[in-house]
Amino acid sequence: MNKKGFVFVETIIVVTVLASSLLMVYGTFTTILSSEKRRVMFDDPAYIYRTYYLENFLVSLNMDQYVSKYLSKTDTTKQKIIELDCGDISLYNVVNAEAGLNGGELKKRIFCEEALKGSNEGKLNVKHVFLTFYDISDFKSCTTKTGKISNSATCKDYSDALKNINVNMIYYIRTLTGTGQGYRIIVEYEETEIDKSNAKNPVNGDCGSNYRKDGNKCYRTITKNYFNNVRMVPRGDISE
Repeated sequence: MNKKGFVFVETIIVVTVLASSLLMVYGTFTTILSSEKRRVMFDDPAYIYRTYYLENFLVSLNMDQYVSKYLSKTDTTKQKIIELDCGDISLYNVVNAEAGLNGGELKKRIFCEEALKGSNEGKLNVKHVFLTFYDISDFKSCTTKTGKISNSATCKDYSDALKNINVNMIYYIRTLTGTGQGYRIIVEYEETEIDKSNAKNPVNGDCGSNYRKDGNKCYRTITKNYFNNVRMVPRGDISE
């Protein structure tokens, strides 16, 4: 009886150790897998070229004036980060706001608005374009490992600008490096794909949420977000 009792206790100990080890391995594996899934959305080569194309267009605008108007690390009346607004007249070369746009400047505004209209609507599938300083250390210090932004007074510009942003944008920002003068554009792209392997029949002609009708079938839609950034120096090469 004593031997059987000892074997039973020994078995429980071994099972407990093995279970704990397996749980640790599983936890590590899922963390690595989640990080890898997130990483593939960062700096995808196809979107890198798209971001450089976007930056090349933005530099053709009056970015030096736009930057001077809105961005500053020291002036409390300005921000440390802004979301690009194609409708802002200061982006274009006009004598005054009342004169309006014409010719090439009007075409630039139309292209800007069409390109950045929104995910799956615009020409580039751009969801957000943020403009901030190239030295992003101040920005990163306001973020947390859990993908949040501090609510402290020094981080208010960042928390206000990114309050409705995809949490993966914060994870992406935490991977960025670089010091020195200049500015940086951070772009979030969003594309929706149809999963042909996941189909169902419509109910009263309706597919429901997250499904799209194609022919007489409803297919599940998958939304994917990608993140890229590039250094940008306005024509005036403005320094803080």
